[in-house]
Amino acid sequence: MTFLSHAVDDKIIAKNLASALEAHDFKVFLAHEDIMIGEDWDNKLKNEIYNRELFLVLLSKNFKNANFTDHEVGIATAHNKRIFSIIIDDIEPYGFMSKFQGIRINPKIDAEEISKIANQLMLFTKEGKKFIDDLIEKLLASTSFRDANAIARELFEYTTFTPEQINNLAEAYVANFEVNGSWTAGPSSLDLLSKNWNMVEQSFKKQIRAKLEKK
Repeated sequence: MTFLSHAVDDKIIAKNLASALEAHDFKVFLAHEDIMIGEDWDNKLKNEIYNRELFLVLLSKNFKNANFTDHEVGIATAHNKRIFSIIIDDIEPYGFMSKFQGIRINPKIDAEEISKIANQLMLFTKEGKKFIDDLIEKLLASTSFRDANAIARELFEYTTFTPEQINNLAEAYVANFEVNGSWTAGPSSLDLLSKNWNMVEQSFKKQIRAKLEKK
């Protein structure tokens, strides 16, 4: 799922970051861990970058000064990959990386920080998007407050959603009393919708306002 480009001098931090992401079900490729002795490393890198959904950069001064890291970024760019810069010192994204917003983290790898990043990265994977889509579909089809609340607790562990997912959630809220009438699913849905109100279609906005006026 994920290619993590990093400098050899940052391999311990890279390993810790990969482990933290793997705790969120990301499968991370690390060159210093996953290229076997005797393998054609150049072709291996090219194939892995091409086939992975996510291209992450562990960005640091070491990264900028390393021999092959910019080469990996160039390959990713040639394959139209979005570049996610995870920054561990005071360097800023440069070259092809500067097109995309990066995020600065504690190099000691804070679990809470990585959890938030994982939630955001999830939207850029087919598997992750489908998982969230399925949870919203289950929320819409829930037949009891208990089910709606249980689904909502799992769903709202994620904090970033596509416009389509926001509107599917709006539909679940307005169409299902088990959602809008529950103690957890209802307020949690409203909270997320209010934070993303600019994405909500006008028809759903009208229905949500109408429901709130009746309460």
